[in-house]
Amino acid sequence: MDVAREFPHCSAVAVDLVPMQSIHMPANCRSEVDDINLGLEHFYGDFNVVHVQLISAGIRDYHAMINQISHVLRPGGLIDITEYPFYFTGPDKKPIIKPKGSFEPPWTALWMSYASRAITARGGSTDAALHLPDWISSNPAFEDVVVRDSWMPASPWLKGDDPETIFWNDIAVTLREDMKVFMRSGRPLLLGHGLSADFVDAMEHNACQELDEAKTPLYALIRNVYARKRL
Repeated sequence: MDVAREFPHCSAVAVDLVPMQSIHMPANCRSEVDDINLGLEHFYGDFNVVHVQLISAGIRDYHAMINQISHVLRPGGLIDITEYPFYFTGPDKKPIIKPKGSFEPPWTALWMSYASRAITARGGSTDAALHLPDWISSNPAFEDVVVRDSWMPASPWLKGDDPETIFWNDIAVTLREDMKVFMRSGRPLLLGHGLSADFVDAMEHNACQELDEAKTPLYALIRNVYARKRL
């Protein structure tokens, strides 16, 4: 909807598994309920821009989806994808992936490790963010590929009062709340993956406490890749 408002001369289509329930839908934007795992052939040749954001958990074959997007776009069109690799890192930017059966801090990274395994078991593409540069660069339909990585603190743990630190800590406050919501909504996923309710509840409690204390230095990698379709 933001794109439709910013560019009132365009026609925008928002695709999701559930209908958009907004009374403020711009006149130049329509919502379509669809499972894109079933294919995008009905959109071939229809769009100048395709924007994808944080859907990898529900996509069975992300690489194939990118190929389909190349057909959805018109010549000269823009593909713009943002994803997250479903792990946290420390200050060294190395993934913190806890093994199955572990129950130890950092709790937020532990929760995400279990969630990543559960999503993968259900067919999600949790590692799509890591492969985006190669998948798009190797597709002959695309050129001028740009990769942008943002390392966002998972909580406002950064020290200092300079403008940059304040900026990232403000973002971290939002990310922290988003993570709490994600953990609550992800409880059925973890239970369905075989974890006990006591285990899941304790892990979520510890992770929320860790995020609120904002003492554990964790980063989330958000990767954006965009490119042009060749003329």
